[in-house]
Amino acid sequence: MPSEEIADVPGTPRSAYITRDDITTATASIAGMLFYLGAATAAMTVVASGGSLALIAATAVAAGTAGAGIGAAAIHPLGKKQAEELELQLMAEGIVV
Repeated sequence: MPSEEIADVPGTPRSAYITRDDITTATASIAGMLFYLGAATAAMTVVASGGSLALIAATAVAAGTAGAGIGAAAIHPLGKKQAEELELQLMAEGIVV
């Protein structure tokens, strides 16, 4: 059956198309939140213990960078999974857009 006709068949499996930009936006959002939470928590801990301004800044940067790295590493498999799913769909007669 031509792909032009598949879109009109009621029993055809359907799924939402997720663009690479959507994955990038989600990745940036999660990494940003983890960066902020790590930096804010570390800074508040140093402030509560009476640390100096330089120590607060260094701790916030280090904790924020670690949080962002963890977030980016956690999100990376999503992009791979999406690429694999698209490849499988293309091999199984294509994608109707």
